[in-house]
Amino acid sequence: ALGRVLYTQNVLLFQLAGLVLLVAMIGAIVLTLRDRRASRKQVVSVQGARHVSETLVLVDMALGAGVEEQDIRRPRETEPPEIAEENAELAHPPGGH
Repeated sequence: ALGRVLYTQNVLLFQLAGLVLLVAMIGAIVLTLRDRRASRKQVVSVQGARHVSETLVLVDMALGAGVEEQDIRRPRETEPPEIAEENAELAHPPGGH
């Protein structure tokens, strides 16, 4: 009965509501669309080929010792040089923005 009323007596209002929902959906997609150049790229082959010893360093810290007193190492660079350079450029654009 509801379908009969929607598709006969209120067909224009039903189609208008569908059009409004379509425009809202397209608007949401446009508003959330990001620039692809600013996105970091994932290189699965590099991630799969690395070993734990290349990415993880265990540090033996004494109980109660401050972080400043220990030699804390940063994770090793695992990205190919061209991707690392591209990400560095994206992090610090030449215009200073």
